Amino acid sequence: MRRIENGRLAIAFDEDGRVCAIYVEGRNCLARPCRGFALSIDDALVDGADFTFDGFSQSDGLLSLGYTSPSCHVEMSYRKVGLSIAASAHVTFPSHSQGMLRWFEFIWPSLCFDSPEMDVFHAPGQGACHELTSLNINFTPGCRVSALGAFETREDMFSTTPDKGAGLLCIEAQDGACVGLAPYGEEENFFPMIHLEHDGLTVIHRNMIVADSSRFQEIGTGELFILGSRYRAVLSAYQDLISNHLCLAAPGCPQWFRQTSLVEVHSSHLGGFRAGIGKLGYLKSIGIDVVYLMPCYSYRNNMKDHRYVHGFRETGYIYSVLDNYEVDSIAGGEEGLREFIEAAHSEGMHVLLDFIPQGSHPEGVLFREHPEWFCRDENGDFFPSHGWRATLSLDWANPEVARYFIDMGLHYVKNFDIDGFRIDAPHWKEPNFAKDLPYRASHTCFGSIRMLRRLFDEARAIRPDIVFMGEVWGVAYESFTTCQCEYNIHWALWNTATGVFCGRDLQKWLDEYRYTQLPGSEKVVFLETHDTQLLTPVAQRYRGSLVSDMIAYVYAFCGFIPMVWYEEIERNAGLVKRISELRGRLGYPYWMDVDYENISSGSDDVFVASQCDGRRIVLADFARNMVHAALSFAQLPSWVEPDGRYRLVGIMDGKVFQLHRRVDDGIETYEEFKGSQLDGLVLDIFPFQPYLLEIERIGEDK
Repeated sequence: MRRIENGRLAIAFDEDGRVCAIYVEGRNCLARPCRGFALSIDDALVDGADFTFDGFSQSDGLLSLGYTSPSCHVEMSYRKVGLSIAASAHVTFPSHSQGMLRWFEFIWPSLCFDSPEMDVFHAPGQGACHELTSLNINFTPGCRVSALGAFETREDMFSTTPDKGAGLLCIEAQDGACVGLAPYGEEENFFPMIHLEHDGLTVIHRNMIVADSSRFQEIGTGELFILGSRYRAVLSAYQDLISNHLCLAAPGCPQWFRQTSLVEVHSSHLGGFRAGIGKLGYLKSIGIDVVYLMPCYSYRNNMKDHRYVHGFRETGYIYSVLDNYEVDSIAGGEEGLREFIEAAHSEGMHVLLDFIPQGSHPEGVLFREHPEWFCRDENGDFFPSHGWRATLSLDWANPEVARYFIDMGLHYVKNFDIDGFRIDAPHWKEPNFAKDLPYRASHTCFGSIRMLRRLFDEARAIRPDIVFMGEVWGVAYESFTTCQCEYNIHWALWNTATGVFCGRDLQKWLDEYRYTQLPGSEKVVFLETHDTQLLTPVAQRYRGSLVSDMIAYVYAFCGFIPMVWYEEIERNAGLVKRISELRGRLGYPYWMDVDYENISSGSDDVFVASQCDGRRIVLADFARNMVHAALSFAQLPSWVEPDGRYRLVGIMDGKVFQLHRRVDDGIETYEEFKGSQLDGLVLDIFPFQPYLLEIERIGEDK
């Protein structure tokens, strides 16, 4: 038997080359031996069990195992990385091979410590709207493994990684032992999957490699990192892994953007660029400092009554571009855009443009002049990008495509003085099966990473405080986007508003989510966007309700940068202004500094969080009835003196919060309390009303 060990984690192999145990703190969580891999060639599954074991090769910190089948040779390598053990594979095909590799997956059957009914499942950082994914993603943070029994195993059951999620899947025993598995790769991405069996949970991370084995006879995979310890230690080890070993770092966000609220708007909402100049002062007055302009390049006009309506799709998309260098003439053309940007800057405001690299209109300039830049399917036909109608998919791996979009982005930085871009849909896309490419078919998928890193570096050399707002939020993209447009947090908020999560679930989800993101990354969160109907229809149904207003206050308190869909201003400008004022009074907190762990409410229904030194708290009751919330602190703030006199005041209005307690002859109202009474203080919290409170010492100078 061979072993590779790293701290509290060890992986053992038998003499047939099977993984026979994964030990965490001395406990084995692998229910049955396995080879740990499988692959698909010409849509036929080739399981690790079908291979003949060739033997071991071991050196300091590295263990390799060789396996041979009639179709290929696989060398699995296990090495120590930080607090983890990293698994990777090298696949070699014989010279006469004619097959198509479809994917390679790392697969661990029936992971289990105690039983599916007793073990706990964690997928920190995973999120989706329940209404859109009713088959899957309908689990609460820290659920029992057995709760996953109804899940359908499929490629899209979790967010892809490292573009839209960490892919970190964990199983925790009753005694706290926990194993976690997280993949990373920048050539092709991974699809995390699970399948519940009677003796445990099978965890799969499918590396989406697509390659013609007759042309690419040697193929390396991404890596799967295996972590083992207590659950919180696994989260910390993952954070250490991405920061110190994968060496990913957030580029830093300019202060002007951290202290902003931004509006997403199409030029037709403004009546065109020149008419929009007259609306800038009003936007500024309600706290909007950044205007994010939806696509203003030339496209097939599909306005409804001369106005863009999200969800209206009759003749095409505004994201289906005809010419990236031509500004929409209906909006006002190049001169109109320049005048709008200059006017915004004179108001102390900033402007972001939509950057759209994923495809182009079939009648557009790019397809007419460079059809070789576009992806083809296996029949040799062009196809839509990300499944979009009227948009053909561009090959991001093509260096000429990359250079075109880099130059296009720099054109708007140099000639229009824009302040940044919102990066549209740079995540995984379909492979390019065009013949005789110098790279494998799936290499196009993450070509966006290489392209956008270069664009960001070159643009920042011109404008050091430029902002890239990414539409995806995986760690690979956080390393070159100054902020992320966060659907994940958006979905978690709405899942709580609609009862899929309770308030305590939201606390746990946000607390753990921080570990899956790069320190220094900034998050832009919203109630609605132009994709409301597609990605969260519940937000449209709840427009203007108390619950939608409450979650806006929650995300503002929790340090997320607000992005407002223009129609929200038309419906509820007052809320937009109050949210901006709240952020100013809070000092524009950083989202990773908010504390969800030290404070609790005593009620599963109530969400509670505190800021900075614990003086400011937010409570939000997601139940349908009043809750008596009892504040509890794992550790009292250091500034609280047991005999000091305190009261709760509203952050927004400064009013003293009325407290209640039961006495012999009824209910007594009071305003003051001693520091020793803070832990256990009972607050009457009504549903769908945000409570934004500050603990103020009486007599203390503010």
